[in-house]
Amino acid sequence: MAEPVVGPTTDDAVRGPEHELLLRAALWVGADAVDAWRMWSAITTVDTLDPDSQWLLPLLFHNLQAQGVPSHLLVRYRHVYRHNWYKNQLRLRRAEAVIDSIEREQGASLILGGAAMALRCHDAIGVRPFESVQVLVRSGVCPHPDPTTDGAFAIDVRRWVFGGEHDEAAMARATEESWRGRRWRVLDSVDQLLDICLRRHEWDRRSKLFWIADAVTLVRHQRAIDWTVVDERATQIGLREHVASALRSITPLCAGAVLPHEWSSAGRLAS
Repeated sequence: MAEPVVGPTTDDAVRGPEHELLLRAALWVGADAVDAWRMWSAITTVDTLDPDSQWLLPLLFHNLQAQGVPSHLLVRYRHVYRHNWYKNQLRLRRAEAVIDSIEREQGASLILGGAAMALRCHDAIGVRPFESVQVLVRSGVCPHPDPTTDGAFAIDVRRWVFGGEHDEAAMARATEESWRGRRWRVLDSVDQLLDICLRRHEWDRRSKLFWIADAVTLVRHQRAIDWTVVDERATQIGLREHVASALRSITPLCAGAVLPHEWSSAGRLAS
């Protein structure tokens, strides 16, 4: 059972019990998720949600549906989910031609950010809203930007993730995710987690809670994450403590996924 009294257990983006309970309801499973949702519903309403919380409604809908919550109780959340399901599909479809052009002229590219999370960690494309399709290309230049500017499409070219040879290595070990018959290249699970942790304060400007939800989802979804490799790569890029600080702050939400002691809030990094 989820505890009725919620303390300051995560990142400073989490402000009060409303955020903590929402994250639990959207990320946990079974009775713990449902109990957190009921407590959250008792202290807030959809109409009064802050913007940070509103963007997690598709994830909340998807998770509560999976826990067997009756559909008539999820109607408001489902509307938000369907809206983002449509927009995410539209953005990915419109991005395909630009990405094809980039790859013909410059070689392999990578999908980053929220679009990568939508592709890799969810069985329904509307669960993780994203504003643009972030693409990492070696030259950092988009050769033929799509002229469409109707607010439903954007390509955001990133020039680097970790920098220099580290980005080349990340490109080489990238994995693929399939959606609608197309293969999309994304960072492997360790590099994706590092990218989230290193950019947690700027991960998604629409909601400060996105980085927490994405990191916890990745840790719980990719149960085979090799924490020795996390340690090695974080050390190689010289930002081990930054990564450790981020991971320690999400430990209370990683129910069912045990982080090694030195990466959790129960321990501190060895010097």
